[in-house]
Amino acid sequence: DLEKVLEDVNASTSAQVVSVITDNAKKIRSATSRVYICRPNIGDGGCSAHVLNLLMQDIFKVPAFRKIRRRAVTVARFVKNHLE
Repeated sequence: DLEKVLEDVNASTSAQVVSVITDNAKKIRSATSRVYICRPNIGDGGCSAHVLNLLMQDIFKVPAFRKIRRRAVTVARFVKNHLE
């Protein structure tokens, strides 16, 4: 159950769940609507972030964008490794 997953995540990390991102499947929307009633502090990302994720996956299939993504990942890793 989604409520149990949220409790487990919040209990096992120092982070707190602030939003739930899903597609618009009927069962998922039903489960998340119950969570939003019990936890009004959790935002509803709805499917906009899901759609953006799918769009970016398609964009990165284009060779020119794959190269840009690889470079961005390299820069991000460099920065992350030098901040620790």
